[in-house]
Amino acid sequence: MHRTVAFDVYGTLFDLARLTASCEEAWPGYGQTLADMWRRKQLEYSWQRSLMRRYAPFDVVTREALEYSCKALGVELNSASKRATMSAYAQLAPYADALELVDELAKGGCSLAVLSNGTRAMVEPIVRRAFGSTIATIASVDSARMYKPAPEAYEVLASTLGTPPPSIVFVTANAWDAAGASAHGMRVVWVNRTGVPIDPIALPGVEVLPDLGAVLKFVLGA
Repeated sequence: MHRTVAFDVYGTLFDLARLTASCEEAWPGYGQTLADMWRRKQLEYSWQRSLMRRYAPFDVVTREALEYSCKALGVELNSASKRATMSAYAQLAPYADALELVDELAKGGCSLAVLSNGTRAMVEPIVRRAFGSTIATIASVDSARMYKPAPEAYEVLASTLGTPPPSIVFVTANAWDAAGASAHGMRVVWVNRTGVPIDPIALPGVEVLPDLGAVLKFVLGA
């Protein structure tokens, strides 16, 4: 039975819908388009910075991605709209099935953790607000100065937990994240909420499940 379970944060435990709503409030009619570009550029910049060894914290990367997206779409980004949209990251709500899953895993004796591209200052407040101390370990790639899916990012989790990668079940809703964690030797669950095909670079051992509710049986029943 696998007892150490770690989660990605953004888009896995926490719903990113608040970002879209915040963009729509600031720029009516552009919400979904802007939020999608913002997220895409945010990830793109994190990967570029890792490859170029030009690390910057995730809040900086996130701001740069927002600034670019607004320029690309021709909408004005002033100090008030920037502050409002950036603060949406501190207002993210957990998925309902995440609350239930974390509670049940804890009752089942699992040791719980998160590994995020976000800095501790970004991630810890929302994790503690939603899950209290049930998720005991909060790990950020910030200490490695490398973003997922770089191997150094996943080693932060293993080192923080003092647990070898094969003994960790890593749960993520991002296919690229699943591929990276699997390549580092972790047991991986990809929560494929939208039913899209898995990327060909992902290793065969990745368990594909439709939602977080299905993770409980996999972890406690495996």
